[in-house]
Formats: sequence, C-alpha cells, structure tokens
Amino acid sequence: QFVNQHPDAPTVKFIEWNGHVYALAGKRLYRILTPTSLEVVNDGTGIHELPADGTDMILVSKPGDVEPKLLVSLGNETPMELWDGDTTWTPLGATETADRLCLHDNLWWRVSKNDTDGVFVQGTLDYEDFALAGTAGERPQVGDNRFLGRQIFSWKGQLYVAKIDGLYVVTYADTYPADGAKIQCNRILNLESEINRYNF
Repeated sequence: QFVNQHPDAPTVKFIEWNGHVYALAGKRLYRILTPTSLEVVNDGTGIHELPADGTDMILVSKPGDVEPKLLVSLGNETPMELWDGDTTWTPLGATETADRLCLHDNLWWRVSKNDTDGVFVQGTLDYEDFALAGTAGERPQVGDNRFLGRQIFSWKGQLYVAKIDGLYVVTYADTYPADGAKIQCNRILNLESEINRYNF
C-alpha cells in the first residue's frame, strides 16, 4: 500500500541516506526503491502525512546521537519535523520553523519568517533548539519582508541567502551564536529591477 510510481506533488529536494535516495514532495517523503518505483515513508501506522508541504530537508546529528536524523522544514508557519529513519517522527517546538536549511561553519542554519523579525537567518549549535535563550544566536533581517528566502547555502567559506530580490551574504562574529554576538546580512546582488519567480 506504500508503493507509487511517481510522487503526488513536485519534488523539492533529493537526499541520499542509508543506501537509499529520498525525495521530498508535497506532504510526503518518498524512498526510491528502483528506477521505476517509490515507497512512501510511513510512521508505523501507515503513510506519514506531513502537516504542510515540505520545503527542504537536511541530515543532522549532534553529540549523543547514535545515528543521523532527517530534519524536514515545512515553511514559516509550521514547525519542522525530525525523522529517525524508521517510524518515529517528532515535531519541534512551535517557533522552530524554516523555509530552507543549511550546515555551515559547524552550525545548523535556517532562513524563516515571523511577525517580529520578518524574514531572518539564524544559526544554532543544536538542530532541535533555535530559541534565542537556548543554543541559537541572534536573527537578523534579510532584506525585504515581502520575499521569502528561497535558498541558504555555504560556498567558499561564506554563508549566503538567495531571494528573488537579490543575493545576501551573512557575516558574524567568531563567538556567534553566543549571546550578544554580532551578525548581519548584506545584499551583494541587487535584483529589485528584475524581480520574478525564476530568480534562484
């Protein structure tokens, strides 16, 4: 009952893990079995339906973890979910949202949006804790709040956030994410005069 020939929605990300390739599409995660068949990942009782469309996913681990886990982002209105690779799915806290995810400089990074900070970027030592009072640092605004972050990526020792209005570089103090450590985002490519849905 878990086998499909194709995903039910456009695929947003592929990832290789435990000898399989996984595809995130809509509210489901698919395991590719053969070039012509897919298996929908389950939660022990049936097909696992995510509470919102997936936007990104990344393999995560920290001291104490026996095996890596898969962190799935679900947009800026729905908490992320962790999957252990078997049947356990764990929602994170209500403020633990993300549009895109990235590993950079031994920190887990997210780009998201909320009513207080607008569109922001934030790094943390613990992928399960993006709270300011926890293991995460400050979260600076990333450009115009009308446009969500479409990509966050590490390249040549720098962290970047891509939006349809431009490309931003993230710089921060060596002590980040310690309390009070400075962090800022600066646009290095301005696309305001040619904004369209195909940018990044």
